[in-house]
Amino acid sequence: MLEMNIGPEVFNSELFDLIIRIKRSVGNDISETIFKKYAGYESFADDCKFFREQWLERNKIMAENIKKNAKEYPCKRLVVITDGEHRYILRDLLKNKR
Repeated sequence: MLEMNIGPEVFNSELFDLIIRIKRSVGNDISETIFKKYAGYESFADDCKFFREQWLERNKIMAENIKKNAKEYPCKRLVVITDGEHRYILRDLLKNKR
């Protein structure tokens, strides 16, 4: 619900990136560590790992598409519209990738 009450200046901030990075890290730790210790939840931990790997792969594809378009339109400004949770990882994947 927080997202409903904030504007682009928050979504486009280092603080928001940090919060999402922590959220994803904690979620990964919980699914990998805690769920595997409880009978009946092992497959849930595996599902979480699969979704995390798919999310990472999707971000890599998005970064490649951004790089491809940047090369196709050199010296032009590109606008990338996506969910705010992709911002930090796309920035990581695109850093120094000219």
